[in-house]
Amino acid sequence: MHEYAIGRNLVRAILSELDKLGPPAPKILKARVVVGKLRQVVPEILTSAYESLSRGTRLEGSKIEIIPAPIKVKCQECGWTGEIEDFRFQCRMCSSGDLQLLGGKELYLENLTVEKDEESGG
Repeated sequence: MHEYAIGRNLVRAILSELDKLGPPAPKILKARVVVGKLRQVVPEILTSAYESLSRGTRLEGSKIEIIPAPIKVKCQECGWTGEIEDFRFQCRMCSSGDLQLLGGKELYLENLTVEKDEESGG
């Protein structure tokens, strides 16, 4: 299950970002992650991995939001650009298989939602 490796790297990356902020680091409420369809990540497993791997860290109790990124292609024959589904790498307009991949392999931390600091008003 590569979801646990992704979860481990995600937890490390977030903790590293918190370290850069210095004390006192804000409490993380939610991590938003963009995951391309070609990564074949099972959202429920990644969520479970994140919750398990964040236990006992400053991220414990935070949630993960997984934003799926579609497979986007450009046909090299007719120029059509769009999304494909079901891993059928064939142009919707001309049926060519000569496609340039434009998206679907994404895997990145998009943003973090942090708890508002009540004392400083920020």
